[in-house]
Amino acid sequence: MQKAGILKSRKGKGGGFLLAKNPKNINIYEIIKISEGELLLSKCLSNKFSCDKEEFCITRELWNDATSLIKKYLSSITIEDLKIRYLEKLKQHPDKN
Repeated sequence: MQKAGILKSRKGKGGGFLLAKNPKNINIYEIIKISEGELLLSKCLSNKFSCDKEEFCITRELWNDATSLIKKYLSSITIEDLKIRYLEKLKQHPDKN
């Protein structure tokens, strides 16, 4: 996460990791891609996968479209959005604070 510019570290007392960018500029897909690699719902979507049925396969297109929709959705949600959702949940359940 540091190499990707998402986190920065501070040494010494009170040190640790901090966001290197504004949370409004960090989306969830970016974090998943950095930590887990490319999101693929099926191994057949990988460039490393070869299949003799690829030319006639109807499910490959389905998995590709579904993957694209999930990537688009996760890219639309930022760390800031999650913070806001969390704070709203806390307001709904003040006894859990």
